[in-house]
Amino acid sequence: MTRVLRNPHLWILAVILALLVVVHYYEYFEDVWILERIGSVFGLGLTRQTFGRVLFLIPVVYGTLALGTGAGLSILVLATAAMLPRVFLIS
Repeated sequence: MTRVLRNPHLWILAVILALLVVVHYYEYFEDVWILERIGSVFGLGLTRQTFGRVLFLIPVVYGTLALGTGAGLSILVLATAAMLPRVFLIS
């Protein structure tokens, strides 16, 4: 157990997921110009909400590459669980 907790990839993923959850739910970030600008620079036509959901793929991919498929699936479940309440409560 302590070997798992000493893995720096685990802590990096925890911080990334925590930051993404804060950004995803913190309503004062509606007018963050950088999120809108990134979507428009690439010509993708992404809204802030869509771009935020795409950002949740970063920890999933990183976790899969660094920790294996099982960890990637676990992170996918956590990311989905983090995004799902917004569907029912806010949207």
